[in-house]
Amino acid sequence: MTPTFGFSAGDFVAAIQLITKVTKTLRDSGGAAQEYQAVSQELTALVNILEQLGSLNPTDSNAGYVNAVRDLTLSCKPHLETFLEKIAKFERSLNVKATRGALVRTTRKAQWAIFLGAEIPPLRSLVAAKVLGVQLLLEANNLESLSRVEAHLGKVLEYNEKQS
Repeated sequence: MTPTFGFSAGDFVAAIQLITKVTKTLRDSGGAAQEYQAVSQELTALVNILEQLGSLNPTDSNAGYVNAVRDLTLSCKPHLETFLEKIAKFERSLNVKATRGALVRTTRKAQWAIFLGAEIPPLRSLVAAKVLGVQLLLEANNLESLSRVEAHLGKVLEYNEKQS
């Protein structure tokens, strides 16, 4: 039996879905360009925040929390930087002040829709999980600090009562 080379119904369905996705992206008023701009701004801001969190200086009382926050930020940052590197080639075509011609912009929009659009939700999920961890650590540190302040204040008030 000779192997057949051709297209199955599934191949045609996949091709139609791909064409529909690209057509919708190109037809949308902003489409890929707006998505690119939003993702680019979001990731750049997040990298800056993570850099600030990574440069926190620990004290004796919060060293464990600060080190845990640093670990989370360091584990997240490479994913963000890798994705920012991937989308850098779209800057001149999809940013607000696109400098490329219409054909190149259209090609980049199609590339964004086909190759990168699907990568955004998993990246957002990964980042959201890390950010949630950082938020929980910071809140725990705040609660612990507040408890220490309350305990110290209680001692100060007790001392003042004894003095009067």
